[in-house]
Amino acid sequence: MKKKLSFFGTLFCLAFSSSAQTWQFTDEPQEGNTATRYLVDTTSVNYASLSGTGQTWDYSMLGGYADNMRVLSVTNADLYNDVFPDATHMQLIPGFINIAYNYEANNDKIAHGYEFELPDFGIVQFIFDQKPKMLEFPMALGTSFEDQLTGTLVLFDEENAAEGNTYVVADATGTLKLANDVAYSNVLRINTVDTIYAEIVLAGLPIPTSATIIRQQFDYVDAVESAFPLFTHATLTVINPIVGQIRISVVLSSENPTGFANTEVYAKEELLIYPNPNAGIFALQLPSNSEDAQLKITDVAGVVVFEKSNYSNQESIDLMAFPSGIYFATVEQSGFAQTVKLFKK
Repeated sequence: MKKKLSFFGTLFCLAFSSSAQTWQFTDEPQEGNTATRYLVDTTSVNYASLSGTGQTWDYSMLGGYADNMRVLSVTNADLYNDVFPDATHMQLIPGFINIAYNYEANNDKIAHGYEFELPDFGIVQFIFDQKPKMLEFPMALGTSFEDQLTGTLVLFDEENAAEGNTYVVADATGTLKLANDVAYSNVLRINTVDTIYAEIVLAGLPIPTSATIIRQQFDYVDAVESAFPLFTHATLTVINPIVGQIRISVVLSSENPTGFANTEVYAKEELLIYPNPNAGIFALQLPSNSEDAQLKITDVAGVVVFEKSNYSNQESIDLMAFPSGIYFATVEQSGFAQTVKLFKK
C-alpha cells in the first residue's frame, strides 16, 4: 500500500497484509491489460541479498532517462502461432523480452518460449519442447520450484538444440521505496533465474561455438496496486567464446523519477517488431509517443515492399508474398526516424 495511511487504513492494511503479499492466479494481468513503466538507472543494484521478511528496497534515488517509458502488455499469441503454436498469451516488455505462455488446468503458468534482441546476435528465440513453469499459484513467501527445459535456440535464423533450467522463488516481502516519495509496504518479490546452454553451428563459422544465456529477473508485486509488477530489475547475460560476455540490464519503475541517470542506456525507447522472425505477418509496436507515423519497409537492395502513412499499432505488416530474407522497417515521425530489421522465414 502507499505510504500515507490513516490510522484505520493502517489497521486495515495490517489485517490484509497476508493477502497482499500473496500472488494469486486471479491477480495475473489479463489479455488486453497494459501498464506504463519508466526506464530508470540500468546500473542500479538488484538487492539480491535482501531476502526474507521485513526487507526495505530503496530505489527512491534512482535517476531516469528523460521520461523514457515502456508500455507493458498482455496480448493473445495469434501472431506467434508459427513459432509458439500452443501458447495462448504473450507478455511483452518492449526492448527486453517477449514471453509466450498459457495456463494449465491447475492454473500453473507455463512458458512456451521467449524472444529478445542482443547486440551482435540480433533476434534470439528460444522455443521450448519441455515447457517449464513460470509461476505456480498461490505464490507466497517461500514458494519455490525448479524446472527443466529443452528446446530450440534460433540464432541468425538457424536452429540449434538447447537445454537448461529455471528456478523461481518468492524470496522476500517488505517495503519498496520508489521516486517521488512513494512507498509500498506490502510487496512480494519474485526472483526468476533461467539458464540456457546451446552448442551452436552456424553457416560461415569454421567450427561450432556455444552460448550460455542467463536471465535473472526480480519482480516486485502488490496485487492491491497493480496486475503488473510495480518494479522490475532484469539482467540478461550471454557468454560466447567468440564475442565474450554481453550483459544487458533493464530496470522499470511505476514511478517516473525527476532526476536523470548519468549512464548510457542500452534499451532506448524504440520500435518493437514481433514475432521476429516469422513467416510474413508482423506486428509493429510504435514508441509510446508516436503519432502520424510514416512506415516504410525495404529489402536489402533498398526496394520499397510496403509503405503506409499514419500507421497505427492496431495494423499489421503482411510480407507473405515476398521472399525469405532480411527487411528493414523505417518509421518517421516528427522529423525523427528509426530503423529495425525484420527477418522473414
